[in-house]
Amino acid sequence: MAQFPPVPSHYRVPDRSKYPELARYSRNEIYNDTFGGGALYLTALIARNMELKPGEIVLDLGCGKGASSVYLARTFGVQVVALDLWTPVDYLNEKFNREGYRNQIIPLNLDIAGPLPFAQGYFDKIFCQNSLNFYGGSQTFLSHLLKFLKPGGLIGMGMETLSREFNAEELSDPPAVYNYFLPGTDINVWEADFSKMHSPAWWGKLFEDSGLVKEVKWQELPDAIILYEDLVRYQIENETDLDDVLISIKQLEFARTAQPAKTLFTLSARKLV
Repeated sequence: MAQFPPVPSHYRVPDRSKYPELARYSRNEIYNDTFGGGALYLTALIARNMELKPGEIVLDLGCGKGASSVYLARTFGVQVVALDLWTPVDYLNEKFNREGYRNQIIPLNLDIAGPLPFAQGYFDKIFCQNSLNFYGGSQTFLSHLLKFLKPGGLIGMGMETLSREFNAEELSDPPAVYNYFLPGTDINVWEADFSKMHSPAWWGKLFEDSGLVKEVKWQELPDAIILYEDLVRYQIENETDLDDVLISIKQLEFARTAQPAKTLFTLSARKLV
């Protein structure tokens, strides 16, 4: 049976002083029930740019297991609609009840690309973390999503992605660290995930070219690799998701000398009035 490796000696830990919003959070709270790179560190950075106010109605798009929804409700006093296609509503209800936000967070199982039970302009803000890259990379989808945001409202998003676009040679012969089958499945991760990833600059241009928003601001996280290293450290220390640990170590080693490297970024934009 495969064993968890030791934490690589050169792996660093995040500077927590850069994330004062998380001062009272333990490492378990930062990483538990999160999906993808960045965990609550990325959640906090996305939310910083959203001008969130108590009582506002916020769509948490692709909420996963609900960690971001709880963070938004707890930190800003907003009302959250936690929408996800895959996470069972019963699981989310139990989590939100346990955390004390039964009346503040409403979970829904819906496909965001289909018809939605919301009036146009229903949401004051839209939040999306580590989700939009799977389905939202088109002007058609962006136009569909922004119908549900109030004029003048902010959308804040962030995700794990790659530092630049793949060139033609890489698209025909992908780097091995991005071209593999998910262990125990017939899912090719290159075809399902990495081949569809775009750089932060690409996402910024998508929003800028939409004609639907202004004040488009995006930023690649300067400590993205450190956050990835800390996630791997946490997984090793807690012996969770060995397969992910092993491939992440290879991808981070690749990033030391080659591109495109895994990275994280945030983006915010204001819907035109």
